[in-house]
Amino acid sequence: MDHYSSKGATGAYGGSGSGQIRTNQFGTTSRWMLKEFKTALNCSSTPCKFELVPIPVKVNPWGTLWNEDIANTPANPLSPAALAFQNNTLAQTASLGDPTLMRIGYSVSPTHNAPQSFSQAPASPFLATPSSQAPFDVWHDQYLTQFNAATGMVNTFRTGLQSGAAVHGLTATQLLKRATAQSCAGCHQPDNFALRTPNAIGPALTPTGATVTTWPNSLGNFVHVETMPAPLTELSTPAFASNQGHAISPALHDVFLPDRKNFLVSQLNAITCPCTHRFTTLAAELREPALKRQNAVLEQLLPQATAWQSFLAERLAQTRSLTLAESLRLDAQRASISAAQEKSLAEMRRALGMPSIALGAGPQPVLREAAPEPARRTTTGSFRTH
Repeated sequence: MDHYSSKGATGAYGGSGSGQIRTNQFGTTSRWMLKEFKTALNCSSTPCKFELVPIPVKVNPWGTLWNEDIANTPANPLSPAALAFQNNTLAQTASLGDPTLMRIGYSVSPTHNAPQSFSQAPASPFLATPSSQAPFDVWHDQYLTQFNAATGMVNTFRTGLQSGAAVHGLTATQLLKRATAQSCAGCHQPDNFALRTPNAIGPALTPTGATVTTWPNSLGNFVHVETMPAPLTELSTPAFASNQGHAISPALHDVFLPDRKNFLVSQLNAITCPCTHRFTTLAAELREPALKRQNAVLEQLLPQATAWQSFLAERLAQTRSLTLAESLRLDAQRASISAAQEKSLAEMRRALGMPSIALGAGPQPVLREAAPEPARRTTTGSFRTH
């Protein structure tokens, strides 16, 4: 519940408590909408109520905030928000212009996000029939259209965005499309938002080492995992007698899953964290000085560990695999660095007058004073000590 808590409403993905619950909503009179919710425990009355509360959709700024004319029109109620949003975006052109696809991104203040994102054009009262679709360029999700709608003489934002893009060999249009890709449009119907046109986002390196100039595609019908099974070429082996499976999107297959694999491999190959030296048994006033001394010890060995990690990353990028002999040699080097870390940290613990502890890979005991088990709250509002 805490991972989805409303207390964790942030302006970017990946932070603690930043999880969200998202829905696709269809209706006979409304558009296809994507909404976002957080969990909340409301104890303003008895019994407490467990609720799912709607919040703005993360990293989906309200489209008109991209219009510089609005920011420069004090009479417009959106002017302060547009100005703040545009200044914040200009400060993040380096992130939007990152040459690595999976590092492209930027943070949007929760107060600048839209209440929902649309994947269907709005019905317009000015068209012949109520069921008609309004022109695509009136969607507020169309950031490039909103950006280009500004015609005023003051163009600080427009020229600033162009200058920030040029530093990375990009255009303002490509930077805008990269921003659009961070919204719901990036994962759902990227074709509708011109993210798949030639050179839409400029060159970017994928996790597999390929260079692309367009945003990775969904399955073409909004989803990334096909709900209905079908014969799949990759399952045409004796291990899969039925030859049936659920197809995944090019975005998942070519980008997102390889990136997750690379991350997990890097975690497995990383120099291990000296978790046995975190001083959880020390009193609060002693813990901070001990952590500072620990960080100083680790800092001495950081160059050696960093050099090892960089060498491994470069070798894997070149060949995607290692020979057994080379793998064993690198493992021995890692063990040597880890042993040096552990030895230095153990000496530090002795200098602090702390008892020695086992330095194996298994879990280490943590000694704490016994404390009564706190009462726990259930979703119905009743209380019981477990």
